[in-house]
Amino acid sequence: EPGDLVAKLARTYGNTQEYLLKANGLEKHERLRSGREIWVLKNPAFELTVFKGGGTSVLTLNGRFFKRYTSGVGKLAESPSGVYAVRSRTKKPVYQSPEHGEAEFGNPRNILGACWISLAATGETQEAEGLGLHGTWSESTLGRQVDAGRIRFSNADIEELYTLLPAGAVVNITE
Repeated sequence: EPGDLVAKLARTYGNTQEYLLKANGLEKHERLRSGREIWVLKNPAFELTVFKGGGTSVLTLNGRFFKRYTSGVGKLAESPSGVYAVRSRTKKPVYQSPEHGEAEFGNPRNILGACWISLAATGETQEAEGLGLHGTWSESTLGRQVDAGRIRFSNADIEELYTLLPAGAVVNITE
């Protein structure tokens, strides 16, 4: 339709704006030309399952295997299991360090990598403050339990997840 916006199409079809831009070779969020054909996934149900003990995560689309990722978690006792939903998503996140204060994106003290995806507990799962998915500059930490409970991916993988997982997408964290 004339005047359609990428953001409106993303909401209508349950996609992220980033997915629509990438899938359609668009550079920026813009008004679309009348007659422009746009590729969308109609209400995709992406769901991520993080296996804490195995150092892997599996992404499914509409209940079918889509992709496996190497991931890292915090120590098992500090990494809560449960069912969560994507609360918010941030590119080039600022890290709030308890010891050193705020660390802007690119600062060596910023451990969040390229993206931060905040999680909110759902159902009977207890809320876990500060829980989310993030990238890492130290890919050698992937597949291991080394930090305070957040879930790490390579920067390339977290950017892909940022593109695919809209707000509300389900994230399962399991043993």
